[in-house]
Amino acid sequence: MCRFSRVLVATDDGHQAKPALRKAVQFANQSHADLTVLRVSLPKEHGIGAKILQLLTPCHAISHQRQKQPIYPDKDLHLLLKHCHAPSLACAVLNELSQRDYDLLILEHHEYSALKLEFSHSEDWQLLQQSPLPVLFVSAEPWLDAGNLLTALEVEDEGTQHQQFNRELLDISDELAQLFRMDMHLLSCYHARDMSVSFDFNAAEHHDQISEQWRRLRQTSGHLGIEDNHLHLAAGLPDDMVPEAARRWHSNLVVMGANEHTSMLSAMKGRASEQLLNQLRCDVLALKPSNLLH
Repeated sequence: MCRFSRVLVATDDGHQAKPALRKAVQFANQSHADLTVLRVSLPKEHGIGAKILQLLTPCHAISHQRQKQPIYPDKDLHLLLKHCHAPSLACAVLNELSQRDYDLLILEHHEYSALKLEFSHSEDWQLLQQSPLPVLFVSAEPWLDAGNLLTALEVEDEGTQHQQFNRELLDISDELAQLFRMDMHLLSCYHARDMSVSFDFNAAEHHDQISEQWRRLRQTSGHLGIEDNHLHLAAGLPDDMVPEAARRWHSNLVVMGANEHTSMLSAMKGRASEQLLNQLRCDVLALKPSNLLH
């Protein structure tokens, strides 16, 4: 049985609202989870007016909320619909999470311009930072049978807590791959001594550093018995290599860790960055140690 049994999907009725709802229903059907759909009506003001309204409106001041239990074609799907007005999607989501217990948040995966990210954080990133739950960002692309799931791992840290986090990432990835009949691939990024950026598959055993990375990757994934042709190394930063790998293998879903490291050098240690999240065009499941390790 899937560990995600109480799912919340939130939408502001943007252009990706329908794909997000379809995938949320599909996820709930496959995993036999209870699904709550939160439809958020946002202010009509734009630009500086909307920003001022968000700053002046407390997150708890959400009005006109209603909920109903609809009749849905799938009798096994427990679906709850809610509607609310809020100054922002993040405000509505955080308010809902404070009222009911959920174990997975599903959101539309937006694409932001590089210029916007230079001056402010994306709402996707803010929700990922503030949400106490794992977050599944879904794109408009449909899930295909016999698709690919890519799990991005950091294997250089051999500390006990990090190894436990990696194992949880792998177990969830394996569970989802079986649930949605996806082919599971693992990717580990490392920093080559010459800082070159290239994928490296065949020459691993001829270089000490690469051999060590292969040893760690095989050891980390050993309990799943994954074959070597589904294990991959990439020399370079995760921000560059994970999106490239997702495109190369036509991944339907990328599973990765987020917020594990908080130091100034965290971007060099495999943490999911805002730029990485924005570059991925497929669905992304972001998991934090606080979501998994208790």
